[in-house]
Amino acid sequence: MISRLENSLRHLSTFKFCFILIIIAALRVGVSPIGKEWFGWLLNASKAFPDATSYISYSPIPVLILKLLGTSNPYVWWLLWLLIDITWIIICFKLIEKHYPSSARALQLIFIMSQSIMVNLTMIGHYDNLIFIAGSLLLFYEKKSVYFLSSVIVGGANPYLGFASGVCFIFYYFYSENKKHLEISLFWLLVNLVYLVGTHLWYVAPATGTRESIVLGQVSEVIKGSIGVWWFIPLTILGPLTLVYASIIYEKLNQTRSKSMLRIFSLFFATFLIPSAMAYLILDHTRIGVAAGGVVSLLFIFENFEKINEKVILFEYPLLTFLFVIWVLTPPIIIDSGGVFRLPYLKYIQL
Repeated sequence: MISRLENSLRHLSTFKFCFILIIIAALRVGVSPIGKEWFGWLLNASKAFPDATSYISYSPIPVLILKLLGTSNPYVWWLLWLLIDITWIIICFKLIEKHYPSSARALQLIFIMSQSIMVNLTMIGHYDNLIFIAGSLLLFYEKKSVYFLSSVIVGGANPYLGFASGVCFIFYYFYSENKKHLEISLFWLLVNLVYLVGTHLWYVAPATGTRESIVLGQVSEVIKGSIGVWWFIPLTILGPLTLVYASIIYEKLNQTRSKSMLRIFSLFFATFLIPSAMAYLILDHTRIGVAAGGVVSLLFIFENFEKINEKVILFEYPLLTFLFVIWVLTPPIIIDSGGVFRLPYLKYIQL
């Protein structure tokens, strides 16, 4: 049975494979839109632009997109972003085949298994959708123009999270010493810094507060809530990919001399510690940690998966079956505001 499933997963066409995985992802996590209340804040920001109405005004790209659409119907917004997200997943599957041909099928499965996909599918229409789309460009291209484009999109979605991701990329560079990662970090840090300074100079701070004032005002209560779920929050950063991540780290440790352990720590800091710390300290917990570090950890897995794949081929392990079973059996855990476990289908009930 295992060999039959392995063969089926390997020989399905890309479209069928992608379609099946999207359906499973939808059933697993409950594809659902961002709430009507959040859409209302976005709508108010778009109507008042260029004046600020709330912290969402500091995310100019979704504000301008909604303003250009000229709709006040949340269902139009949700449908648009559902189509964008599904289309982007399909495009990424094709790009994986092009840029990682020897391990394409496994990386396609890893891509759909990522917490970034799960969080985005449960927040259709949120600016995090833009962050993941822009960040995932880095999985496929090594061009400064792409680094710049991705940083502009991320900054226009949420410059705070974009800046945090830039910090993660700096630590990833300390580990890899790859010029690409340094260039990404510099683009993301500088462009998002320009967004942060520019929007604060442009806008008069809204009565409801800026993001930093809201986060600082909530931090003591958030920490209290985090204590109650302290063990679960780190598990939500990598989710089903924790075992894949750990296996690559194990390989790296076997190849690393003690004098290079500082580089391993930098990697751990970039892909896990910074995102986990943000998830502990900021109200939305899992969403924040995954948005800040999800692309960095996924890039690390993509760039270092080849050696794992070589062992799989050598020893004829049923890798796809293993990944598929792990993904299906791992609970889709998201820690939401107030330390509450998000119920996958709750938003449907609340519509």
